[in-house]
Amino acid sequence: MTTPAERLLRVRALFDAAVDLPPSERAAALERLAGDDLGLQREVTELLNSDPTTASALHSPFARGAGRPPTDPAAMVGQRLGPYDVVGLLGIGGMGAVYEGARADDQYRKRVAIKLVQGGFDSELTLARFRRERQILASLEHRNIATLLDGGVTPDGWPFLVMEYVDGAPITTWCDAHRLGVRERVALFRQVCHAVTHAHRNLVVHRDIKPGNIFVTTDGTVKLLDFGIAKLLDTEQHEDAMPLTRGGARAFTPEYASPEQIRGDVLTTASDVYGLGVVLFELLAGRRPYLVTSRAIVDIERAVLEEAVPRPSAVITMAAGGSAGGSDRLRRLLQGELDNIVLTALRLEPAARYQSVEGLDDDLGRYLAGLPVRAHGAWVGYRLRKFVRRNTAAVIASLLVGVALMGGGIATRVQTNRVEEARLQEAQVNAFLRELLSSVQPETGSRDAQVSQVLDVAARRLPQELAGQPRVRAELEAVIGGSYMGLGRYDEAEQHFREAMQLHEQHSGPRSAAAILARSNLGQLFMARGALDTAEAYFRQALALHALSSPGADTVQAALLANLGSLAHNQGRPADAERYHRQVLAIRRGLTGDHDDLVAQSINDLGVAVGEQGRM
Repeated sequence: MTTPAERLLRVRALFDAAVDLPPSERAAALERLAGDDLGLQREVTELLNSDPTTASALHSPFARGAGRPPTDPAAMVGQRLGPYDVVGLLGIGGMGAVYEGARADDQYRKRVAIKLVQGGFDSELTLARFRRERQILASLEHRNIATLLDGGVTPDGWPFLVMEYVDGAPITTWCDAHRLGVRERVALFRQVCHAVTHAHRNLVVHRDIKPGNIFVTTDGTVKLLDFGIAKLLDTEQHEDAMPLTRGGARAFTPEYASPEQIRGDVLTTASDVYGLGVVLFELLAGRRPYLVTSRAIVDIERAVLEEAVPRPSAVITMAAGGSAGGSDRLRRLLQGELDNIVLTALRLEPAARYQSVEGLDDDLGRYLAGLPVRAHGAWVGYRLRKFVRRNTAAVIASLLVGVALMGGGIATRVQTNRVEEARLQEAQVNAFLRELLSSVQPETGSRDAQVSQVLDVAARRLPQELAGQPRVRAELEAVIGGSYMGLGRYDEAEQHFREAMQLHEQHSGPRSAAAILARSNLGQLFMARGALDTAEAYFRQALALHALSSPGADTVQAALLANLGSLAHNQGRPADAERYHRQVLAIRRGLTGDHDDLVAQSINDLGVAVGEQGRM
């Protein structure tokens, strides 16, 4: 059974096919195209006979520049455009006025939005192109795109478009009104990406993506408006000006325009990627990337083409912070992954952005799923953290069992030559873990104990059973602290990291490598929490203690400098990150030569740092 929407599409297709034919040929064409559906033939025939704006006016020549749009937009209210009554003024934009309309003929009544565009047609060529591209846009069928239903030209030669009426609010207003959190905003924004991707697959570029063209209905469905209208209304195009991604008349909203739109370059789908980046920036930070008070084109060009795009986390507004539970909390949520996703979409050169809207959408999906996002680079420590969060149980179990095999590692970390003592520590660790793993009883009644249960039992038993072995206990305190951090239990992690640091300081001294690395662990914990200033203080304390205890560069100094590089990366200071990682690379190359995993990691970290500065 044909649905009303499907029948409307058939009516629209038949009308567009017949309206270009001489009146004497229309009946035979409709009979051939409609087949046995006499009702469909009759409906289209009545439209052709009764609609002066889309039948005679669209087919026959009209006075060149014969009229002007009404000086008072409200004067259109009460008038009739073809089968549509104009019942109210909804708003006025740069391209024209938008009215609420109602189709009021013998067929049915339907609430619509009518856009009367400020731009006339003065040739049969542009009129034919308008009809052709109107049909292309009408074919975009997607739940997140407001459908273009119809269109025509007024008796004075001014084009109008009839679109699906969307009862909703701009996406920024809707998110603020519903106090959506960061993850909810990202999930909603992905609906916009899906709509744009669908259109791009049909060779249609929006060219004016902004919150005012992205509405959200009462049930939370995104509707993208005005898709492709700027291209459709570009009267400077010629018959051979295809594909639809080609530029022309520069119809855009300056605050959301891409650099290539500002420059008047040829447009591609990358221009829509940039527009999406601006909207996402505003959704997350509460403001646009550039605060241009003047609408003069020279000021907009200077801002877009010369000013560096700030990180959203660095410029969040008070209002945005309030809706997210506080500015500090919002800043922590945006730092790192979301900052990099937005900045990748807003690269100055199109080739440096996401290569498609699908790429942007995929990274946002990876962020929501806890997977490494591609915009964050191949940062080894970052990818390891993401892996641990997704596979916490397996990783923690491996860490606990691995401690039993790290006798030689213990000797290296505490930098001791007392081999017998290291072997004794290994035996004590083995004994503790064997006893621990055999004694834990699952609380759930299932065969396996949860990792958190093992950790909690270990944390309770450690102080008593290893009271006389501070070095062994310190090592296990650090392992348990790292495990709690991987589970996101930061308070417990901090408690065990502090205990490990105190034990190392009491037994080996505050300048020992073990104590310095324990202090670095606390810095990494606070960096994971988003408390970047506190993290930096711990890293710098550790580095200062190392400078007092060690005359030259070593692996500990390299690790501490690498931490400062990661911190600078998270703080949005790529130049400082580059400086630190160059130092780390020089130290590691001097210690191990070129063929070492840590050297490769430093080269990779350095590549990310310079890439974030645009030196691709």
